[in-house]
Amino acid sequence: LLKGEKLEYMWNGDTLTFSVMNTECLQNIPQNKYTKWFDYGKIKSNIHIRTRKKGDYLTINSSNQKKMLKAYFITQKVPREERDSIWLMADGSHVMWILGERISSFYKVSEATENIIEIEYIRRT
Repeated sequence: LLKGEKLEYMWNGDTLTFSVMNTECLQNIPQNKYTKWFDYGKIKSNIHIRTRKKGDYLTINSSNQKKMLKAYFITQKVPREERDSIWLMADGSHVMWILGERISSFYKVSEATENIIEIEYIRRT
C-alpha cells in the first residue's frame, strides 16, 4: 500500500479501510472507537483479520509489557462464550487491535513514527 492509496477489505458484511499517510497529516491522534492510527513501520508481517488463536498477546503499556489475550479477556470480564467470536487485527500472534476496542501500545503513533496507517472499521448495521 502506497501513501495516498486506500484499500478496502470486506468480510462477513463488515469493512476495513486502510490508508497510509505521513505523520504531517495528523496534528493530534483523535480518539475514535472505529478508526485507529498505527505506526506503519512497526508492522512486521501481513495484517490478518481473524478471531483469537492460542499464543495471541497484546502490548499493554509504553514499557512494552505483554499480556496474553486470554488473560486480557478475563481481566476485562469478557464472557467466555463471546471470546471466540471477537474480531482481531493481528500481526502474527501480536494483536494490533481488538476491533472496536483497544489497540496494542506497541503500534501506537509516537514522535519516532514516519508513516501512519489509518484503519477504519465499518460494522454492518
